[in-house]
Amino acid sequence: LLCMAHWPDIALSLGYFENHFKDAIIQSSAGGSSVQYQNTDQDPSKGMEAELTYEFNPHFMLRVNYTFIGEKPDLSFREADEIASFTLNYQFNKWNSNIIATYHDKRDSPTGGNLIDPLTLDDYWHLSGKITYNFDNKWSGFIQAKNLLDKDYLTPATNTALTEGIPNRGLEVLVGATWQF
Repeated sequence: LLCMAHWPDIALSLGYFENHFKDAIIQSSAGGSSVQYQNTDQDPSKGMEAELTYEFNPHFMLRVNYTFIGEKPDLSFREADEIASFTLNYQFNKWNSNIIATYHDKRDSPTGGNLIDPLTLDDYWHLSGKITYNFDNKWSGFIQAKNLLDKDYLTPATNTALTEGIPNRGLEVLVGATWQF
């Protein structure tokens, strides 16, 4: 179910989602730290999401997203209940820049050789930015920084052999060019 509204400078969407799974591929414990994949039916996931886009003027735009998962299958413990993002974009002539903040609520990670007693990982904010210059309609150059605050954070492991979550990269800077043909 989706409800959308659009005005000259504002767009708003509100949605409710419900996903049902038949013969889903899930990860289950095969004893010890081993896991196996199997097909099974599982409970649905249900939630709500909202997005607001506001164009301050022809150069600045703000986009805000929020997702709440109110009900999810037990085996989807790696997924956060709440996810949000804020994007501020600036466009002027051949320049484009943006800054993006994303939020992930706490999540669980399998640990100690089983899926039954997961480790709860802290919630976190992640900040990134990018500046692009369009040389012409085919070539552009950019500089991008990910994890601008150089924050240490963990995300869920995909197997049960680890005793804590997966550490993620610190500050990462990329410089590149794009060629469209």
